[in-house]
Amino acid sequence: MRKISSLLFLCFYLLMVQSATAQNAPAPIKLIDFVLTPSAADWKYKINQQATLQVTVLINDVPLKDAILPMHMDLKCCR
Repeated sequence: MRKISSLLFLCFYLLMVQSATAQNAPAPIKLIDFVLTPSAADWKYKINQQATLQVTVLINDVPLKDAILPMHMDLKCCR
């Protein structure tokens, strides 16, 4: 009887340890990422200068085919 109760206690202990470690899982991996590449390396533009920005979509760190889109922003700045 003592062996059975010791075995049951061991099984219960292992089950509790397993459930406690399962709760400390790392954050999920980010699968989709967007990379913005400006025409000016420092992101600084003069007033009324046209800014060109390239957007690259990555899925699992692999560029998505035909998802590289050139974007043109035509914003006017007023003083």
